[in-house]
Amino acid sequence: VLTKWHAGEEADWPPEPQFEESAMPQLRFGVGQKVLCRVGPKEWHSGEIIQTWYREVTWPNGAWAPYKVKLDDGRCIFAP
Repeated sequence: VLTKWHAGEEADWPPEPQFEESAMPQLRFGVGQKVLCRVGPKEWHSGEIIQTWYREVTWPNGAWAPYKVKLDDGRCIFAP
């Protein structure tokens, strides 16, 4: 992070924990696959997987969502 800042580049703080996809469980869906997501008690929307093993910097270390999905209506959500 400090090297990027010194070079005038963008960098997130705190830095994201080291990620080793090989250490994560195998997922059912891959990037680019169309999925149907439950977004309410009786509400479902279609979308596309845009990222696997998604996390936000404010989440505790080790917290990951298996999928980040872009819904067809433009919203992005994360999904278990």
